[in-house]
Amino acid sequence: MSALGFQVTNSADIVPHVKYDSRAGRWSKIDRTQGASGWESNATDFTQNVIFVIDLANIEVGWVHFGAQGPSYAMSPVGQKQPDQPSKDHRQGFKVMLFSEKNLDGVRVWSTNAKCVLTAIDELYVAYKAAPESAQGKLPVVQMTDVLPVKTNGKDAAGKPVSSTNYAPVFKILQWVDRPQALGATVTPITAAQGAPAAQPAPAPTPMPQQPQAAANGAGSPLF
Repeated sequence: MSALGFQVTNSADIVPHVKYDSRAGRWSKIDRTQGASGWESNATDFTQNVIFVIDLANIEVGWVHFGAQGPSYAMSPVGQKQPDQPSKDHRQGFKVMLFSEKNLDGVRVWSTNAKCVLTAIDELYVAYKAAPESAQGKLPVVQMTDVLPVKTNGKDAAGKPVSSTNYAPVFKILQWVDRPQALGATVTPITAAQGAPAAQPAPAPTPMPQQPQAAANGAGSPLF
């Protein structure tokens, strides 16, 4: 904060993010670059290399709205009282930090309010909390191994029946690692008593690659 009380944020301080498009089952790295007309967002698909460390110890849950000016959050750490819904446009969602030098170029933030993804992250969180490694302060290295089509039915503004298909990610924990320094410290320790977060048709996504054999025995090139 400046001497006059202004919230001054340098563009270099903004953590880049990733986007999961549930309508297509695809991932993108979003980077901001300054061009002739100002700042621009550039997306790079990395669907075939979705392997990263996910900081589930610091995941936040609550409400998020993705508007023209960017995301608007009202969230708190898991286990703490969630804030009230700020507006009718805010939907339940989460925000979590990811890390991978190989696949993400470092630390990135991931947030979404897609219902099919909320279910997937809830299941991953349950697996994380059940593992003894989480109590040791370790974090999971996860891979998206597949996607599952989720069809929903509803009605349009005219009352006509419509349907859409989204794709829920399927995550697998490959291994456990010590917390990367790039992710910083655990902000709010999560105890075993705390629970997990409540939880137009697109073409079928490209099948996911098979898990590298090196991941099973810990040999070969780093996964992340």
